[in-house]
Amino acid sequence: MHGCALGDRLSLESLTPSTQLGTSTCLQHISPVKDSRGGVDGGYFGDDYGAQRGLLFSPRLWRAMIKPRLARMFAVFRAAGLPVMLHSDGDIWPILPDLVDIGLTCLNPVQPEVLEHTRLHREFGQHLSFYGGISTQEVLPKVTPAEVRAATRACVRDLAPDGTGLILGPSHRMQSDIPMENVVAMLEAFPASSDRS
Repeated sequence: MHGCALGDRLSLESLTPSTQLGTSTCLQHISPVKDSRGGVDGGYFGDDYGAQRGLLFSPRLWRAMIKPRLARMFAVFRAAGLPVMLHSDGDIWPILPDLVDIGLTCLNPVQPEVLEHTRLHREFGQHLSFYGGISTQEVLPKVTPAEVRAATRACVRDLAPDGTGLILGPSHRMQSDIPMENVVAMLEAFPASSDRS
């Protein structure tokens, strides 16, 4: 889908063969899930649909080209009673209702810079769980260990105010710009953040 960043300038017809082939290949790999009796815990999909300030292409193009194919793949797991997790960086607000509609159950990485956590929980917490949430852009590489601990607690407060529905972690891979003391501070804050007593 490399060319999709060009928005709607590409014709839907020119993209259809490659997206159909990709979907068919994925369905061949995941179709045994429906017949399995264990060994598969869920589906994990990864594609970046957003950038820092919006989608990489129009919602119309996403709904025409990607949503129907993603729905077919999600359906395999949902029919087996399994959760579906999607990794997508960026500001994907316009398509979040669509993703829920086709069976998404867990969203990753919930970047706080582009997906405001309180709003995310308020609007989608009854349908989604969240995975990630601690910023690898503005928190982990740039602040003090005390501020990392505070951001970790805030992430739990905002994304899991009822104590459930969050796999707490960094919002992306941790890079070499993150001081080790901040990694330690985040890890130390995990048990304290889950202690509701």
